[in-house]
Amino acid sequence: MRLQTRIKEPDFTLCDQFLFSEKCGCLDLAEKPSTFESQEYGSLIESTTTTSQFLIRFLQLDLVKPVTFEICTTKPIIQLIFLMERFDNQMKHQIREIKEGTSVCPISLNASTAECLAVSMTEKHFCSFLETINWDKKEAFSVMQASRTTNGLAEQCLSTSPEILNAIRAICTCDRKGSFKRLYMEAKVTELLLLQLEQYQKSATLGVKFSKTDIEKMHEARSLIIKNLTTPCSLIDLAKRVGTNEFKLKKQFKALFGTTVFGYLNEIKMNKAKQILQEGNLNVTEVAEQLGYKTSSHFVTAFKRYFGYSPGSVLKVFSAMLLYIVEVIGNFTAEDIVLITLS
Repeated sequence: MRLQTRIKEPDFTLCDQFLFSEKCGCLDLAEKPSTFESQEYGSLIESTTTTSQFLIRFLQLDLVKPVTFEICTTKPIIQLIFLMERFDNQMKHQIREIKEGTSVCPISLNASTAECLAVSMTEKHFCSFLETINWDKKEAFSVMQASRTTNGLAEQCLSTSPEILNAIRAICTCDRKGSFKRLYMEAKVTELLLLQLEQYQKSATLGVKFSKTDIEKMHEARSLIIKNLTTPCSLIDLAKRVGTNEFKLKKQFKALFGTTVFGYLNEIKMNKAKQILQEGNLNVTEVAEQLGYKTSSHFVTAFKRYFGYSPGSVLKVFSAMLLYIVEVIGNFTAEDIVLITLS
């Protein structure tokens, strides 16, 4: 099949590729950057990764004027769309079906700089995935229809959960090469699709409809949670600060983000802790203090409950990698590494 994406005005082609051919080998991986610059419209940088199953595109937009994307495909495709923070000042995602032929997608931003991850796949591949979770296509899109909000630009979109955000970051920062990168990217895209469908199903079950004001309040609550990781607000205080009540906060937050307020707080803290530990600059006690835990034992228990392994094991992996690198370089001894790790 052929897929072409271009900026309708001023007629700039971003993507024009033949994709998902049965002749393509399973180890195929192609990467291609594309840059659009215009004094009138601004700039757009697109990084494209193509495998035998997916077309993965990461876009960075710095626009001074709205643009319209035109998508032309010779066969129906399914797209997973993930809009980052700068789109309408919210993080949102959706699954959409693009029919054979030409369709348009206007981009109008409240802020000039934004990022977007778009993953395309054949309808056949999408339906085969649905079969593994005992859904058919009709049922899946019925669930997505029931999950829609009523907020203009946000229609058909759900708010991005911490799990989805972590998977997006893993895709956008992947530095593997060759077949290792292909396998990793395909695994992460499959994870994203699973998380999306799961959130659609949960939202449809809750049956909560939102106004634009409701959505803005929940996103404000999310921002306050992230800003106050070490000294989190109580539910009552958080509800007051965003101008709602505790009942609506709990119900609407879970419907939008797929988890409770404290569940969201825990996910953010745990993933931040893992990131800090992987950097190797702080020990377990220091990470616990930085994230506001009263004792390191409370932190260790929470970390192990969330990930299934202890925070110390993350440091051990980092230490082993550091030991290997230094032994290869030959500038330090094993004793030096121990001292560096414990310092």
